[in-house]
Amino acid sequence: MYKSRLQEYTQKSCLRPPVYTIVKEGAGHSPNFRATVLVDGKKYASEGTFQRRKSAEHNAAMIALQSIQNKMNNDGYPINPKSILNEDTTLCKSILNEYALKMHLEHPAYYTVQPQGLIPVFASTLVLNGVNYTGGRGRKKKDAEQLAARVAILHILDSADSASATITSETIKSKYRDVRAASVFLKF
Repeated sequence: MYKSRLQEYTQKSCLRPPVYTIVKEGAGHSPNFRATVLVDGKKYASEGTFQRRKSAEHNAAMIALQSIQNKMNNDGYPINPKSILNEDTTLCKSILNEYALKMHLEHPAYYTVQPQGLIPVFASTLVLNGVNYTGGRGRKKKDAEQLAARVAILHILDSADSASATITSETIKSKYRDVRAASVFLKF
């Protein structure tokens, strides 16, 4: 169970898969195993030894997940905000609304259309502070709006205004840290 959760975490965080190392201890007829797992450049060791390799690996994965969760709770989300946005757009509108509020701007205005065609899709453009941002097409109106919001957020992150970029980056980390902690780690 813990190995699967750790694998999910690395995939969702755009990290390399976990690498396990097993050390065999004790007599040849009755060996015990100790495991170490390498995740994002850090090693996490199992507590004690186990009669089965798989048990040692699961214990090392559990230690890694607990350590990562503690780091996320203390330091915030450890991944680049752009990586987060490229992986998941579900909170982009919320992030952009919070940014507008903190910067004392009007909330973004969304203009969404459903172009004619065989497959129902939506396209959205938003206006924020007098600038138009157009996102990709989405299967639902909300998806198209989230994609437009992502374009605006990425533009803000790349802007020369470091205060805007910092506020946006911190908002992204805060929102996704809470969501990830709930979805990945509450499954323990």
